Amino acid sequence: MRRLALTALALGLLALGARAEDVRIELSVTSVAGSAVYVDRGTAGGLETGDRVEFRLPNGALATGVVRSAGPNSARIELDPGSLSPRVGATGTATVPDTRPGAQEPRTPAGPPAERPPWTHPPETWSEDRPLLAPAFSVAPEDRAPRWRGRAWLRFDGTFDREREREYSLLAVGADATLENPFGDGGSLRIGAEGFARQSDLEGDLFEYDDARLRLDRLVYQVGGTEDRPHRFLVGRFLQDSFPELGVLDGAEWSVRTRGGTVIGASLGYSPEPFADFDSFEDLQAAVSVRQLFASADVGLAYQNTWHEGTQDRNLFVLDAGARPTDRLSLRASAWIDVYGGSDTLKDDGVELTEGRLSGTYTADGGHGVSAFVLQRRIPELLRDEFLMRRADDVQNLVVDRAGINAWTRAGRDVRLDARVEGWDAGEDDGWSAEVGGGLDGALGGQSSLYGALSWAQGAYSSGPGARIDARRTFGTTSAGLGWRAAWYEHDDFGGDEDELAQHAVYGSLDLPLWGRCDLSLTADRSFGDGLDAWAAGILLQARF
Repeated sequence: MRRLALTALALGLLALGARAEDVRIELSVTSVAGSAVYVDRGTAGGLETGDRVEFRLPNGALATGVVRSAGPNSARIELDPGSLSPRVGATGTATVPDTRPGAQEPRTPAGPPAERPPWTHPPETWSEDRPLLAPAFSVAPEDRAPRWRGRAWLRFDGTFDREREREYSLLAVGADATLENPFGDGGSLRIGAEGFARQSDLEGDLFEYDDARLRLDRLVYQVGGTEDRPHRFLVGRFLQDSFPELGVLDGAEWSVRTRGGTVIGASLGYSPEPFADFDSFEDLQAAVSVRQLFASADVGLAYQNTWHEGTQDRNLFVLDAGARPTDRLSLRASAWIDVYGGSDTLKDDGVELTEGRLSGTYTADGGHGVSAFVLQRRIPELLRDEFLMRRADDVQNLVVDRAGINAWTRAGRDVRLDARVEGWDAGEDDGWSAEVGGGLDGALGGQSSLYGALSWAQGAYSSGPGARIDARRTFGTTSAGLGWRAAWYEHDDFGGDEDELAQHAVYGSLDLPLWGRCDLSLTADRSFGDGLDAWAAGILLQARF
């Protein structure tokens, strides 16, 4: 713990010498099939094969995975060994270079570009007494017309497990839209909501449910935050802007950026429960934060105090620092530190590192690079009901350590090779996994890629080799993917007939534009083998405006 805290502090001090040029892009889970997760963002939205993705689960845990294949508007993510699975509709983030196409700009359809309107400004005469470039003048907020932008979607996700006699289906309709300048003050109103109907039959009638609900993900009005209006105000339901690590808020947030690059923020409101329904008004929170922006780094510190049904609950400090000392090296560190007192019964008085993360990426000329990460996590003691089915002993003593390294290189223009090793330790249990693979661009003709890999996983209860093959081909504006993966497990200390299992999965995806600004993404998974016989399918229809 001391070594991890000191390393985080050292990285924070390093960042003081230099604003990081990486950006976080947001994505949403559209379908889940075992260890495979499909999301609504692809290459047109800044996501590429090999990117790492993080999902913050409802119980506070962190699920992580790697993008294995990506079409224009969807991607398939393979979860890391031992990682929990996010639910359909959950949001995730990926950190990518801000120079990557689609990373910062809204996604555009794959159809033909819109016609440029004719130039309406009259020609001007030029004289030697006037500058060649005329000064630019911004349009006052009251003179700007309100404008809608966003997307709407219809999606279906279904799983049919014939081996265990389980069925699950979800049909959802949603939208995420922003109305710019609705009141003539330069602000914006963002609305995100989804109505869904789900049905499940797990192991007969014991866990069967059938319901329909409407979930409000965000409803926020924002004004300010520009160069001429440095004070920013947000009110409604939103992910906190100054420090997203503090979570979703039903309330208000204020921040201001000084000319010296210091951003000061404060927020007050209720934290919705981190479950699918987003119930609120039981957990009040107040937070303050400060972040200093430098030329190639940023360092931030936030403090959050919460009350559960009027009773003092959590005192949390969050440190976040990032730096890009050179164009090739990117570093990031974060730490969640809980402070415990007399009202806590399971934790000793004092401070505890609840979660600490260090990561770095180095890229060289010629398509070579290496990235590594270290993660340590504990379960915080909370009155808020986030951690279901947790033993008191786990809250007191469980420490999960995870570390990994990933390297890649180019052997020629069209050949890429990569390898990764990850390990984890959770007290009495530990494990590791490794994979080595290679890909060939253009192997299937045109814009195509073919990738194959061999792996080994050593878990707490089972171990064995694995293999996978992924292929993707683009035909004009349509992209199709097909893959196969397999694993052969040997259970440790198991005397039954199923001490050795062979399991396979065949999966495919199709991304194609329809009309105007609409596109369709289809996914399908077929899992089979010893003790496994299941189908999973997903449909996502999106329209942007």
